Parts: sequence; structure tokens; C-alpha cells
Amino acid sequence: MIYLDHYTTAASFLAETETYLCQRELENNMILGFSKAFAAEEVLQESVLWTNVCENGQIQATAMLQGTKLMIATNENQAEAINTLAHFYAKNQLDVVTVIAEKACSELFENHYPETPTERIGLLLHQLITVNPLHIAAGQWEYADMAEIDLLADWLIAFQTDIHDAHTSTKEEAVLYMKKKVAEKAICKWLVAGEMVSIAGIVRKTPHIAMVGLVYTSPNMRGKGYATSIVQALSEKMLQQGFVYCGLFTEMENAVSNYIYQKIGYVAGAEFRELVYGSRRF
Repeated sequence: MIYLDHYTTAASFLAETETYLCQRELENNMILGFSKAFAAEEVLQESVLWTNVCENGQIQATAMLQGTKLMIATNENQAEAINTLAHFYAKNQLDVVTVIAEKACSELFENHYPETPTERIGLLLHQLITVNPLHIAAGQWEYADMAEIDLLADWLIAFQTDIHDAHTSTKEEAVLYMKKKVAEKAICKWLVAGEMVSIAGIVRKTPHIAMVGLVYTSPNMRGKGYATSIVQALSEKMLQQGFVYCGLFTEMENAVSNYIYQKIGYVAGAEFRELVYGSRRF
């Protein structure tokens, strides 16, 4: 018999689910990474609901609703479990704006959810074990600092707009997020003649993986190799710190990004799909 278990704290969720998620650590990095970050903060996450779909005491699928963003993970294509999740969110009228899951899982969800997505975005999950030696662009990388928070916040919002993020931050949200990331030394910058021209960050960490993201270059500085060099440097740094590999997501249709990351050493793996319901905020 299938049943649902719900959790309102990351610690209680991870106690039951971390082993399951770590079976496919890279593919399950979103739920695992965000949950571990919340658990480390030791604060109640009022806008987060974790749900496991179980049968005979075994997890069949797991989901994390963070605000209006729903992430789903399953280690196999469990049609009945995904059906159960879709009906749960619809029946309880929980506000779901985006759904992110592996392609087959997202298709199952879409088939059973009563609303029709306004957009479907194909994503590729990449993995890097060894960084390829490449020509380094002019300049150098450093960790970002608090003096640059205002510009970093603006670039975060610009990055979200560029990737058509349905959850674009307000300026206040962007400032708070970047302050946290800078304090964690999770944002690095590429400097040319003392000017910050590009940034990249570690958006999530799991036991063996550092997930790279927030790759953004000032529009008037693009095409000079700065994004390639900063991702190369940051990835190398993460491997030196002991992570077994790095990961990142790209949009399948973004041929330029996919080419750049493959040059660095990233290898495309699982296909994901983001379903967007309703209108965007920008």
C-alpha cells in the first residue's frame, strides 16, 4: 500500500531519506543539497514541505516543495508514486509554479497533474572528475567580498533573467542571498585590471559533490573567455578541497554553454525537465 510521509524540518527528513538520496547523489543533488544546507542552519523552514512516497516501508519517490518550486527525485521510474504526488499537490491546492525532475519523472508528473504547463525547459546535468588544461583568459580569480554585494545582487537578478528563472529574486532577496554566499566563500570573481568582469559560485554541496552555478559575465565583457576561466578555476579548487567531482546544469538548447563546459571537462549525463505553471515574475 502506498502512503505519504511529510516532514517540516530538514533534519527529520534527512534522517529518513539521506541514504536513499545518496544512492544517486548527483541526480538527487537538488533535494539533498538544499536539505543539508537547511539542516545546517538549524532553523524552522516554514515555506518548505518535504514528502516521501512509501510502499511497504520503502521510499519510492521523494519531493521538496520550497516556496512554489517543487523538486522531485526517484531512483527508478515509479509511475504510481509520481501519480500519488501529483494528486497530493493538486488536491491540497498547494501553489506549484515550477517542477524540476529527471525527464521521465517530469513527464509522469505532467500526465497526472490537472494543470497544463506554460513552458517546458530541457536541462542537462553535467559531471566533472578531472579539469582539462586550457588557455587562461587575462586576469585572475579571487573570492568575492562584502564590498561588492550590491553589484553581485544585481548580477544575480540579471543571471536569473538570462536563464528565464520563474523565481527571479527581488533586490532585497538577492542581497541577502549574496551576503550569505560571500560569507561562505561560495562566490568567486574574475578580475581584469582590478575590475570584476565575471562571477561563478557553488550553489549546493553534497557529501561528494560541489554544484557549480551562478555563472555570469558582464554583458560588455562577454566573448573573452572569462566565464570559461572562472568555472575552470572554481572547479579545480573544489576538487583540491576534496570533492570527488563537480556538477552543473545547463539548458539543453544553450549550445554555447554546453560547449564551454565540455571543453573544461564536464560530461553531460541525465536529462532533466523544468515544467513552468502560470506566468513569470518578470
